Amino acid sequence: MNCYLSMFTDTEKLINNWWEPIADEKKRAYEVVVESCQEKGITFCFAFHPQLFSERPLQYDKEDDFSALWQHYEWMQGRGVQWFSLSCDDIATEGWDRAKLAAAQAKLVNRLFARLRDQDVEAQMIFCPTYYWGCGDEEDAKLYLQQLAALLNREVFVFWTGDAAVTTSITRECADAYKNLIQHRLILWDNYPVNDRTHALHLGPVTGRDGDLCEVAYGYMSNPLSPQNDINRIPLYTCADYAANPSQYDPDRSIVQAIFSLTHDAQEREALKRLVELYPGMLIDGNPRTDHNCVLAKFDEIIGTGNGDHTLAWIRDVEEVKKLFEKTFPEKYKTTLAILKSDIDYMKKEFERQKPWLYFAPKGGVR
Repeated sequence: MNCYLSMFTDTEKLINNWWEPIADEKKRAYEVVVESCQEKGITFCFAFHPQLFSERPLQYDKEDDFSALWQHYEWMQGRGVQWFSLSCDDIATEGWDRAKLAAAQAKLVNRLFARLRDQDVEAQMIFCPTYYWGCGDEEDAKLYLQQLAALLNREVFVFWTGDAAVTTSITRECADAYKNLIQHRLILWDNYPVNDRTHALHLGPVTGRDGDLCEVAYGYMSNPLSPQNDINRIPLYTCADYAANPSQYDPDRSIVQAIFSLTHDAQEREALKRLVELYPGMLIDGNPRTDHNCVLAKFDEIIGTGNGDHTLAWIRDVEEVKKLFEKTFPEKYKTTLAILKSDIDYMKKEFERQKPWLYFAPKGGVR
């Protein structure tokens, strides 16, 4: 599935003029992606969000808005795409009665799905609701989800991200509670290893997902790093491994297999292993923030002790990994190396700034 941000008018400035035709150059690029998926037997899902960051969010009951929205789905359906997604996540809800909001969204999704089915009886739709996380036990969420359950076409799938929007644990208990409210088939949209285009890498194995979630959720989707497409393959391997056999999934075994699958010799394996150890990610660190930077978090922890020797040792450890990485992969992982270099530069500058106040341990160790 494409990231719905990729369909924005300007992905860098987050301009979402969703009602305008998509630029021809972008269309051609995505048509190549769709054709490549079709050639390789991969199911492509087209995703769109007509409200997020938009100066003119879609109005659910406005005929012109529906027509403007339909043009994008009509384009993709014309390319042979059969899976589609509409998102209403992370939008403003002020002034909305939650049940009325759900009713308006259900009406829109049902109409869009019906139009797709008119053209192709095998068309499928996944909806990302405004309340897409948690157990549904909060009053607003419950009102919204109950109304959505009653009105949304029974054949529409629903995205759910787990016990929280971003979370270190996703439980069967919460999945059961949410599904009992929504009464639709769930697709688990795991917000890992996503970094939301921030200065962070989450490279360790996916962890904390119950082994029997497959008994509740129909499917599993991982939200990846951006723009670090190449290094993504390490954590995404473990996500695929979990999804393939959740009850037997072993994160320690999986990360080893991931590294072996991406390397050709011992030096490459060592380079990736040491990089993963530097940036194990938010799940391993227990800090469920997409922008959590493991290297800088440890630096802050060490420099906070006031021990200059230990601080310098950490900076040198990170530099060693950078040098090994540059030597081992001179033509790969450019965006990953950029983060390594930036983190080293930041730590050096911060160390110099705080150096007059740091305590330097003698050769005999800390006194």
